This record gives sequence, structure tokens and C-alpha cells, in this order.
Amino acid sequence: MAVLAGLPHLQDISRDGRPLDQDQTVAAAWQQAGWADYSGVGRTLQALTQAEAEAIRRVLAEISRPFIVEQVTQALVEHDRLICDGDLTGRPVSNTSTTYPNAAFGHMDDDVRLG
Repeated sequence: MAVLAGLPHLQDISRDGRPLDQDQTVAAAWQQAGWADYSGVGRTLQALTQAEAEAIRRVLAEISRPFIVEQVTQALVEHDRLICDGDLTGRPVSNTSTTYPNAAFGHMDDDVRLG
């Protein structure tokens, strides 16, 4: 649910401005009694086998595919092009940097960093 909700960090399940683990309406919509605290989710994820992790990755890719196709199609229809923004340097930037004023958080070396 955290991935589908667009939460970038596991701890956001419990510590976001509107924590998912406190949202009883969403839990009821998914026929769940409630949601686990992020620490419990983390322990569960650490116990996954490689096969289980791959199965989750496949399901998430399948669920995400229609949304990605829709957004790519919309970008091509509206702008006649698709713009991909990537940082090829892989160099983390300090949050106090004035040299890189447009730095944004993204994935670098399997971590979320400012770059």
C-alpha cells in the first residue's frame, strides 16, 4: 500500500503528514482491519526470500504498468515528446549547496539522495 500511495520512504507509513497506518478508511476499502507500523513492515521485508521479493516486484510492475503507459501517452500527445531527467554523475549534493540550486532527491546507488 505504501508503494501504491507514493510514499518514498518506509517510515512514511507511520510518520507522514497523514500516516497510512492511521487511515481506517483506506484500510476498510482494502478490507483490512488496519495497517502495521513501519517498523513491523521493515522486519517483515527483511525476512523475505529472494523469490518472495521478486514476486512482489513483478506484481508492483504489473500494477504500475497501466499508469506509466497512460502518463507516457499523455506526455507524447500533449508535448509530442517524452522528457527523461537523469543525473549521470551520481554525486550526492549537500542540502546547503548553492552550486546546484535545482538539485532534487532521487535514487542513487540504491539509496534516495539529493543530487
